Amino acid sequence: MSPERPRPLQHRSAFINRGPLEGVGHLDLSLETPLFAADRAYALAHGGAITRAFVEALPAHWTDPVIDTWLAWVTPGMTLDDEYSRGVSAPFRAPPLFRHEPFPGALEGVKAACNRNQAATHRWLILGAPEVPVFAVGEVCFDNPATAAEFWTPEEDLVDRDVRVRQQLDAGQLRALAWPRGEILETGWGALWCPRLTEVAGFQFKLRASHLEPRPIVNGHRNGALM
Repeated sequence: MSPERPRPLQHRSAFINRGPLEGVGHLDLSLETPLFAADRAYALAHGGAITRAFVEALPAHWTDPVIDTWLAWVTPGMTLDDEYSRGVSAPFRAPPLFRHEPFPGALEGVKAACNRNQAATHRWLILGAPEVPVFAVGEVCFDNPATAAEFWTPEEDLVDRDVRVRQQLDAGQLRALAWPRGEILETGWGALWCPRLTEVAGFQFKLRASHLEPRPIVNGHRNGALM
């Protein structure tokens, strides 16, 4: 892995809309198999029809993507989240927090290394969630490296960062943009976004493919969550 870069004093939080995943709108989310750290071949062989379409739509130069998918039945007042500082990846009733990391709150091991890796690119798709996540788009600036490091890689929790992002949104320093429903989004390091609590019960399915991520392939299956 390349040497770790210092946390930037100025960084633009942004995303690229790669458009809809065609031909999956009629498919049953409950038939998908949630995968953990799968490679392309395993995801194509063991994922459902939506997973296969998502993987087939990845760029050809992503030769070794790491693919993760999550599936859960989510009831009103919950969100399908993966904030590891709460000790588990599952639906939550607590208000979601802004994050940019692939593993929010992870402080040790390979997940923490992925959070610090500024070279990675991710493609995301969220299906079945009536309340789409929100991005905080714009320039995030800091006076000194210590403040920047505390914001981008917090060692305590994610609450202080969430408060700062929401203050900047209220002040107009950042813009809140809704995640385009049913469309694939591409993010680099430092793209700030936040899930939203759902108001309608139903299955939610989240897919992520990561390029240049320093994480070993597991080719595992996640436990389903019905909450």
